[in-house]
Amino acid sequence: MPQKLGRPPVPDMKPTPTALLLTLLAAALAGCTSTHNAAPPATSPTPTLPPYAFADLVTVDPGALGVSEPSIQVDASGALWISGPTGFVTPLVNRDPEPYTHDTSMFKSTDGGKTWANMVQVPMYGRDSCPGGGDSDIAASPDGAVYLIDLYLGNVPIDVTTDGGKTWTFNCYTSIAPGVDRQWVAATDEYVWIVVNHQTNGPEIYRAPKLGLPTDGLFFGPPQFIDGNGPIVVDQTDGTLYVAASGESVLVSTDDGDSFTAHETGLKGKDLSSSFISIALDAKGDVFVAGAGKKGVVVSASQDKGRTWTPGVTFAPYGADEKRHTEYAFTWVAAGGDGTMNIAWYGQPPHDTDATAYYLYALQKTDFFTDPSNKTYAFAQVSPEPIATKPLCIGINLAPPTPCDADGTHTRALGDFFEAAVDAEGHFLIAYDDANNHSPPFLKFAKQTEGTFAPAGAPNLGK
Repeated sequence: MPQKLGRPPVPDMKPTPTALLLTLLAAALAGCTSTHNAAPPATSPTPTLPPYAFADLVTVDPGALGVSEPSIQVDASGALWISGPTGFVTPLVNRDPEPYTHDTSMFKSTDGGKTWANMVQVPMYGRDSCPGGGDSDIAASPDGAVYLIDLYLGNVPIDVTTDGGKTWTFNCYTSIAPGVDRQWVAATDEYVWIVVNHQTNGPEIYRAPKLGLPTDGLFFGPPQFIDGNGPIVVDQTDGTLYVAASGESVLVSTDDGDSFTAHETGLKGKDLSSSFISIALDAKGDVFVAGAGKKGVVVSASQDKGRTWTPGVTFAPYGADEKRHTEYAFTWVAAGGDGTMNIAWYGQPPHDTDATAYYLYALQKTDFFTDPSNKTYAFAQVSPEPIATKPLCIGINLAPPTPCDADGTHTRALGDFFEAAVDAEGHFLIAYDDANNHSPPFLKFAKQTEGTFAPAGAPNLGK
């Protein structure tokens, strides 16, 4: 059963000198940053947090590639990478003059996200012989390698660079049996793992040893069948692997993926219907798992390698009133320091009309293990303008009945998820899509500029 775990409080890594206390609902409606507290009497001593804000939002791609479901990664050098699919085996169009080729986007920033380079033009990447563009994910290892995995349902191609993107090596066929979907990747200096959902056999995990150039981490052994798919993270200090699985349980391996044990989390019994399950490690190796549903975004965490977990904590900073059209969707969690948790999502604040307007939101809690509750946290509306003005399609339908966006009343332009990370200086980083009056959507990047900066630390490379 979930247990409440404790740890002595740790000072903020880079505290902001000014602390603000605002009512949460007013801040949400005004588009401001706030610190939330359960409303005590005015004379009661109330703990406060620093302000929490994002600024200088950057357009990485102005719709030229139509990037969806962006992943973000911080590599060992501190460089930032964003990838995202641009269309499954894209036919000949103006933005893709060579059809039926590897078609996942890749961007890199070496200045903290201020500017981005399109890595498609790098030799041996982007126009190789592997079809793709269906799904993607990225990972990095402490030795400097960066891995990109792509998808075309038949198989999962993988590309790796060990020189910061100057050259790439690839393998079009990582899985033994075709018919795989929604893949995730993680890597250490010894191994690379890919988790996939096989359409016949169910969830599988593949492992490759890192053999050295030119075949670094590209030849995968037979699959291990596991009890759930989902994002995968690895603790670089001891090699412990975590697969997000259902969120109600997380899969843990201490033998490099040869076997996994399922552990029940504090998300058991929570509404997780509006989001992929995400998972993250902080600098100390604590693990966080998160999802979203009608009642808000929900997080549970473990300090003992996933064996026991805090109760699931639900955060609903602008309320959870279906009659007033509130919504929480597509959450992604990232962590840093010693128990500092950041989470981002697409959501709708309360309103009394039928109008639809989704914004990007973020939330930070610095004392998750000393106070696993929603009594105190910092909260921000990240995008000043809506990122979508149609109801979101949740999930995908590849067969009849008619997909929910077929009649134009809903949208799949934002895909099914987006990713976030924490860099070595402790900034919360978000890669997201903006589909408001943009078709294809704009790929954008947001970086935390105020609040507690709790570094992810080199061992866990920003995840």
